[in-house]
Amino acid sequence: MKNLKPILSELKYTLKVIRIAFVCFFGIGMFFIFSSNLSDILGSVLRVNSAYTGGEIADDFIDDSAELMRYTVYKPVTNAHWQASADYWQLNLEYRNASEEKRKASIYIDIDSIDGGSTKALFNPETQINFSDHPWNYALYISDGTSKLYDSEGNFICNTEYYELNDRREIKNRIPLKDENLMRVLGSKETWHYIISDDADYSGESISALEVSMTSQKNSKVSKKEADEFVNRIKKEFAESIGKTKNTDSIEKRLAYYKEKLNENPDDYVSMACYGSALAEKGGESSVFKAVALVNEAYTYLDKAAELSFNKEGELDVLLNRASVSAAVPQGVFGKAECGAKDFMRSASLAEDKKLKAYCYVMAYECYMKCAKKTDAFIALQEAKKMVQ
Repeated sequence: MKNLKPILSELKYTLKVIRIAFVCFFGIGMFFIFSSNLSDILGSVLRVNSAYTGGEIADDFIDDSAELMRYTVYKPVTNAHWQASADYWQLNLEYRNASEEKRKASIYIDIDSIDGGSTKALFNPETQINFSDHPWNYALYISDGTSKLYDSEGNFICNTEYYELNDRREIKNRIPLKDENLMRVLGSKETWHYIISDDADYSGESISALEVSMTSQKNSKVSKKEADEFVNRIKKEFAESIGKTKNTDSIEKRLAYYKEKLNENPDDYVSMACYGSALAEKGGESSVFKAVALVNEAYTYLDKAAELSFNKEGELDVLLNRASVSAAVPQGVFGKAECGAKDFMRSASLAEDKKLKAYCYVMAYECYMKCAKKTDAFIALQEAKKMVQ
């Protein structure tokens, strides 16, 4: 009988996945589907001038293992007369965690169309950094909620437009293109960037510059198409792996079943989550006003179930129920996409099956995209790809 234990355990796990997947694929009504599609259609039709958002992206550097997990260099913007600076160059830094303190960092930049440059650290001369490969022309110093630009001789050039977002996780720097020499970045083909943490100790070691092509333009439409194709493939493969066996029980029958289980044991968090999902599903088949009330009621059960199940057996069931509902309800109405993304990410860490893990990651990607957390979305997508390599 001992040899049967692994088989029974695997069977139990498979049945659990099938039960959870029902909510993922069949538990959402047409009201939510149409509402989400409407948001997608509006998003694809409306276009915002890139000058409002920093310009076109020249290059993106993402390191999901570091505290500074994303550095984005934009192409310079010109003639945006409705902005504070009509001509500017934007550089973004995005950190993994929020900060109660002001961020501090130095960015040394070599611009290929400018001759000369310095090989010495400007703000901390004792810091031993090898800039010999790409002597820098300008240095951006971020400190105390401001950023200032200096040239390679240490002369102050200007203050930049400095913005902190998302609990100081993200810093946007817009460098006004007023300095005559700096304006040569407009004709540059390449720039190189060194990002130095203010408290870093490099002990004489060299660091690599980030090379940015200022002329190549990323085809975001192609990238999005490839991402969407990958996401759809993973979702299809997961659906096929569990079998599309739709539960024929009516919503009312399932509500009555889980309600009875909760009457027997009010702390049965798995039944609590299933009851909440069924309420949300009922909302999907109701009028708009009733749907909002039912979904809000559903989350009282889903949230309590998630709290009770943390680090306990059955947490995966609970989180996938809440995550699936969060992914399905309209973001513009309920604002639950980030909650869904975090639930899917934790579900991926709890899951044993690689197909389920990949599915959770691509669903997290979709949720993060809905709430405009593109860096987190990219990281989730990369994790999904690791599961199928």
